[in-house]
Amino acid sequence: MWIRNRDANSEAESNIPRQYPSLLSHSITMPIVLNLKCRRELHMWSIHRLVMRLLFVCVGNSCRSQIAQGLARSMGHTADSAGTHPNSATIASYAQKYLNSRGINTDGMVPKSVDDFSAENYDMVISMGCGVYCPEIEIDEDWGLDDPFNQEYEVYKTTAEEIERRLKLLES
Repeated sequence: MWIRNRDANSEAESNIPRQYPSLLSHSITMPIVLNLKCRRELHMWSIHRLVMRLLFVCVGNSCRSQIAQGLARSMGHTADSAGTHPNSATIASYAQKYLNSRGINTDGMVPKSVDDFSAENYDMVISMGCGVYCPEIEIDEDWGLDDPFNQEYEVYKTTAEEIERRLKLLES
């Protein structure tokens, strides 16, 4: 679960403590998947790209969490989104418009229930900031973002830019 590794016989493995599974292939810049709890230790090995498994949660799962899912996937991460009370059959039109303007495919993006996901399958579960309480899923971080639902396109764009900024902080 920690790492996807194409070559278990890499020379770089000799520098990695035994308590971690095989972490690197011949190419140091190859994306890997790891548990975020060991991210700081792995940074010293000059890994250039971490592939995180992220779950974004909010109430309706039609705006912020969908934007976060689309942006995270476009950055190369594994990402899903869910809502505690999804109440729509489609994502918000301005969320879809923003993602499409960035070249992000929104086909198949629909509101989903948090009940369909398990935190164990993700490195981090992030609440978009709507006071979400999930008794079944522990929230690792709350981003405290205002909900752009039923607001102008510029509000969606500003929200998306903040989401992207925070995703880049997770990568650093």
